[in-house]
Amino acid sequence: MLIEIKIFGGYTLRGIELNISDLISLKARITEELEGLKKEMTKQISSSTNDLLEEVKSEAPVKTGRLRDSLKQQTSEDVEGNPTGEVYIDDDACPYGKFVVTGTYKTPPNNFLRRGFDKVQSKIKEDFTKVFREYFK
Repeated sequence: MLIEIKIFGGYTLRGIELNISDLISLKARITEELEGLKKEMTKQISSSTNDLLEEVKSEAPVKTGRLRDSLKQQTSEDVEGNPTGEVYIDDDACPYGKFVVTGTYKTPPNNFLRRGFDKVQSKIKEDFTKVFREYFK
């Protein structure tokens, strides 16, 4: 397949030849690279949610330890197959946890989830930046 490219200003670039099998090979290589990146991102998401969980646990108020022990993390894939991670309060283990975060008419909010996130946010950004830099050397 011969390609002709018209460039602004009246210039034409001719003679670039692409073989269909070359394009198929390129597609396969790109797909393989993206799968590798997805695996690295999944590892980093797991690591980052673990870091976040530890920080959030350190920020959680403790009377009995029930709220702190109800804090969980998980990694999964969204509907499009992209890796995701979350840190959350297990409502079954601690049904009052959401009220600690949001407050009630009797108690002010204690958003330890936000404080924990704020403390590790820059580290998480740095860690993901390292993954991208390493992967795309």
